[in-house]
Amino acid sequence: MTQIGLTVRLYCMSEQGWIMDANKLKKLNRTELLELLLEVTKENERLKKRIKVYEEVVQDKEIAIKESGSLAEAAVKISGVLEAAQEAADLYLENIRRMERELAELQNDEM
Repeated sequence: MTQIGLTVRLYCMSEQGWIMDANKLKKLNRTELLELLLEVTKENERLKKRIKVYEEVVQDKEIAIKESGSLAEAAVKISGVLEAAQEAADLYLENIRRMERELAELQNDEM
């Protein structure tokens, strides 16, 4: 943005959160302008670092969400395998009990 574009206000957010209008900006000497530029540059770098940290947090959250989806899918698949194993075990026990009954009947018939 050029100086011409500074018609209404120049917003410089610093730790103090101050606002300077264009007239006050024009009255600053070179040293003050350089100090202002330095302060704004430092604030810009600080904000860039914060953005980077937040982007990493968001990326970690996205990975966690994707992994939780994968874990949920795996849990569903494991659940299906476990259900099939339980059905097989139930069928096996049912066959054992049936065979015990048949054996008991045969032994009763022999007596």
